[in-house]
Formats: sequence, structure tokens, C-alpha cells
Amino acid sequence: MAQINMKYSYTANAFIKTLGLTLMLSGLAQAAEKSEAGWEQTASTPDFTAYLNKQSITREGSHVKYWVRKDFLAPQVSDEGPDFVRDQSLYAADCSARSVALASTIRYSKSGSVIKRVSKLANELKFETPLSESLEAAHLKRVCGSR
Repeated sequence: MAQINMKYSYTANAFIKTLGLTLMLSGLAQAAEKSEAGWEQTASTPDFTAYLNKQSITREGSHVKYWVRKDFLAPQVSDEGPDFVRDQSLYAADCSARSVALASTIRYSKSGSVIKRVSKLANELKFETPLSESLEAAHLKRVCGSR
């Protein structure tokens, strides 16, 4: 049993290091900002429409990275700066543990300008099991399957 945990720990650490390098590459965020291709609607509420970018899904063993976008119907008030109408986030998922972590978020103004960008270092990622009926759980099921 200890060998399995050690192997999992090594695999998770390798994934986190890879994710950290990926986040450091500005090209990834820029490509996600500019590309409209690959976005598939996954949810619609009275407040927002959510999309998953199927072209952004990358797998490394049981670990997956993917972009999610929320387009808000009304500007969202932010204490940290201007109101925003779009939120685009990079998630990391551990399919074997059925957990996700928010790695990066980009917020956009009504004119389409980036108004805020936040990225976490790999060692700052906090993997959590999403609530079963949440948007995060639905996306986890889509990118990992229903295993």
C-alpha cells in the first residue's frame, strides 16, 4: 500500500511541476484568450452561460487540464477593479481522485479587454472534490469520464 501512495505522490508531483511550467508560458493564456474555436456550451443559468473548451483538454496519465468560460448576462461587480462580463479559467483535474483545482483565471470587460489575470503556482493549487451537482463536477465528468 505504501508503494501505491509513493507512486501516486510522484505522479502528482510530476503533474504539478508540468502544470507549473505550463502556467508560466504566456502563450497558453494568450491562445485561450484569442481562440473561439472549441468552446462547447455546458450550462445555462439566468446569470451566465458556461462553456468547456474541448480543444484545450490535455491529459497526462490520470491528470487533465482544461479551460472553462463563463459569459455573464449582466456585468459582475468586482471589489478588485472594473466590472467584468466574462471569466475564463484554467482547471487542473486529478481524475483518479475525482478532484479539481483552479489554476488560472482571466476576467474580461464588456469591450473584451483583459481586466484581471490571476495564476497560481503549481505548489499553490488546492485540489478539492466538487459538489455532485456543481458545474465543476459536470466538467470533471466530461473531461475524466464517469469512472
